[in-house]
Amino acid sequence: MVEQRQQCRDEFDDARRYPNVTAETCGCPDAGSTAIVSHDTVTTCGPSNGGTNCSDGSTPGYYVMITGTLSYTPVMPYSILANPTTLSAQAVVRIQ
Repeated sequence: MVEQRQQCRDEFDDARRYPNVTAETCGCPDAGSTAIVSHDTVTTCGPSNGGTNCSDGSTPGYYVMITGTLSYTPVMPYSILANPTTLSAQAVVRIQ
């Protein structure tokens, strides 16, 4: 049991230290939702890099999607989780 807890901690620490950047884009916020609308290419994102402003006049942002996954084996079996199961999360972050 102690070994399993330590293995979970080690895997969790690795997932926190080594997330994967799975996508990057230059985009503008959508006024009607939380979506990011693709705009220029990543290398020409915004007027300072040879691109253009968003349709509302604001400067587009450079966004990355970060994904983390972790294999998890519950200490006690749960009927709704496979044994082991993979936990995952994604976040979209504006870098610039």
